[in-house]
Amino acid sequence: MPSGCTVGGNASCFDATAAAAVRAADAVVVVVGLDGSQEAEGNDRKNLSFPGTQSDLLSAVASAAAESKIPVIVLVMSGGAIDLTAVKADERVGAVAWVGYPGQSGGDAIADALFGITNQWGRLPATWYDDGFCAAAALDDYAMRCV
Repeated sequence: MPSGCTVGGNASCFDATAAAAVRAADAVVVVVGLDGSQEAEGNDRKNLSFPGTQSDLLSAVASAAAESKIPVIVLVMSGGAIDLTAVKADERVGAVAWVGYPGQSGGDAIADALFGITNQWGRLPATWYDDGFCAAAALDDYAMRCV
């Protein structure tokens, strides 16, 4: 089984071995998002895009899964918003869930929800904007004054 990618990596980690694993699966759960290297005090993000090559990874996984009609579920781990426009528009992706940073028992809770043991899915308590919002509003301007 492939070991996965780093959050901010610049090289694609989806290779022939990973593609074969996707094609052999009953379903694929892709975990993407941010971590402390992206979201930390004093480390403001300049855009809402997935870091590194995560968008390329999602597309490659969805393509490999589509060949065998395998469902794809995308789990987004982050404390803040990420532009999910492309993920939501991709017909090869069957579901998207934001799971925050779930903690010690989070994996069990996510698995229970995915397998229908519990139904903890809900609605986001915040609005998530696409990356174009960063061009419309200066996210690094905290002057809080109209000029």
